[in-house]
Amino acid sequence: MVDTTLLQKPIQISLFLAKVLYLLILYMPTASPEELADAISDCVRADAHVLNLSITLHQASSKGQWALKQALESAAKRHVIIVAAAGNQGEN
Repeated sequence: MVDTTLLQKPIQISLFLAKVLYLLILYMPTASPEELADAISDCVRADAHVLNLSITLHQASSKGQWALKQALESAAKRHVIIVAAAGNQGEN
């Protein structure tokens, strides 16, 4: 037997779009770790519950990696679900 309890209750959904990209010569959307960290933080502050990330990072730095780690940890503390796409290009 299927539990239909959730189907009987109205669901309220809000959609937040945060597009962060920098176009390189090949028109591949990319962002720095700092830009991604800022976008994640903005979404978390806007009370997002799910983040869907599909991005190529560039300009890696220890400062940027730290900022990104802090943003992801902040999102995790607020129980935000983060989905990240695996790329088809490159070796990583």
